[in-house]
Amino acid sequence: MAVACQWFIDGWFPIFPWLAVSLLGAQAGTFRWKGNAIVSFAQPVLFAVAGSFLVLGAVFWYLFPGASLIRLGYVELFYPPTVGFLVFITGVIFCLFAIADRLPVTNRIFDPIRALGECSLAIYILHTLVIEVLISPLRLRVPVVPYLAAALLLIGSMVLAAYLIRQYRQNFRGGSFVIRVLIGG
Repeated sequence: MAVACQWFIDGWFPIFPWLAVSLLGAQAGTFRWKGNAIVSFAQPVLFAVAGSFLVLGAVFWYLFPGASLIRLGYVELFYPPTVGFLVFITGVIFCLFAIADRLPVTNRIFDPIRALGECSLAIYILHTLVIEVLISPLRLRVPVVPYLAAALLLIGSMVLAAYLIRQYRQNFRGGSFVIRVLIGG
């Protein structure tokens, strides 16, 4: 019973709270794309609802933060996820959608984020491998400034990898389903 509870409710990545997040994302996609039209999230009513979720979620998360777990030396801020956290991130996501819809489409400053999103599964696997194979074995304890520099280097290398994957994907024809899923194509 304890294993089932961890898988579904309060484990490292429980199915039920996070399945709700993915279903909400799918529902947002069906709202956004109606046939050939794109519906903007930058509507006053939607922004007010999203802002309300953000504020209410922050208040509930503050009042009822849930357990503070430490797993393998990492402090878990939202595991297991509480109702307040889920309402808060819903508000954050939809506020960001509304803000993004107000920005000019031609703004190239967001292209690195777009490149990362186009192959997010590959980037997730790659950064996990870099951390596990290259960084963790060193067991380094460094001050904040070198740590931040190393984090920026890791982020920069992941963005570079995303651009390389984008180039590869443009020339990729057919091939394995698994590779297409990994590279976002």
